[in-house]
Amino acid sequence: MEPTLSRKDLSFLVVDGNEFMRSLIKREVKAHAREIRDAANGAEALRILRGYYPDVVFVDWEMEQVDGLEFVKRVRDPKESPNPFVRIIMVSAVAERQRVLAAWGAGIDEFLVKPVSAVDLLGRIRKVIETPRPFIRVDTYCGPDRRRPRLPYDGPERRSEIQQAQQLTQEEINALMNPIHDDADRPTEEARAEAG
Repeated sequence: MEPTLSRKDLSFLVVDGNEFMRSLIKREVKAHAREIRDAANGAEALRILRGYYPDVVFVDWEMEQVDGLEFVKRVRDPKESPNPFVRIIMVSAVAERQRVLAAWGAGIDEFLVKPVSAVDLLGRIRKVIETPRPFIRVDTYCGPDRRRPRLPYDGPERRSEIQQAQQLTQEEINALMNPIHDDADRPTEEARAEAG
């Protein structure tokens, strides 16, 4: 089933170095837009945001001058940004795990992989507008809450079955416990051999 949006009065900023991609996204969101502006790079988009307060920003990762990741960091910086709470959807042709985690750590709301479809665009807009995650602001982060909610479980206990079926490596455990990590903090193979 195709997602629908109840609102038709949203404002958007589309930031992408590729003019065709900007026009594609603008065409797809037009039916839900009160206003749409666009920028060819992050520096231009930051200037636009000084006097324009969109509901949603679409930003590509790969751009000249200020790339998408740096753009997100600057927008989420309350000292530098007039609207650090704007909803941001990163759009990128590259979906490597580290890149997605870096964007998530910088404060994006959602991540879309190019080529994008109208269904995907509308679904992400709906998610960030109709069911947004709450924002948090701490010393090192400003953006959507990255914590996952803990849902109650009412089924049978099967921990022993799961433990036997899924033996994780230390790296897998580290990745699960600390989804954003610095490779410099990981022990080397030599250090692991000495410790163990």
